[in-house]
Amino acid sequence: MKYNPFYIKAIHKINTVKLKAFVLGLGEMEKDNIKYDNCILTKVINQKIADSPESAGVLLQIDYVHKQYHENAEKIIELKDKDPEKAIKLINALKDNSSYILEQIAKF
Repeated sequence: MKYNPFYIKAIHKINTVKLKAFVLGLGEMEKDNIKYDNCILTKVINQKIADSPESAGVLLQIDYVHKQYHENAEKIIELKDKDPEKAIKLINALKDNSSYILEQIAKF
């Protein structure tokens, strides 16, 4: 599977911006758009594990952080009306998770 790390990074940044706009009431967001199973990075990680079993440990750690990213993104949607301040804090955490994930995956 060919992938472009810049494209993947851009998609994650776009989703983070969309989530922030959603929390601020400036846009719509559906959970299906940010599900872990629908993410291109999930496919890249799985392909890399298949191609490079000797690196599976590192890739599984990256995948764990990536899965947390998506779980937090789904929480943000749920928190929009209940606790918007907590939702904004989670958005800031998403940026850090995304940067870490993409830096690590680029090493492979």
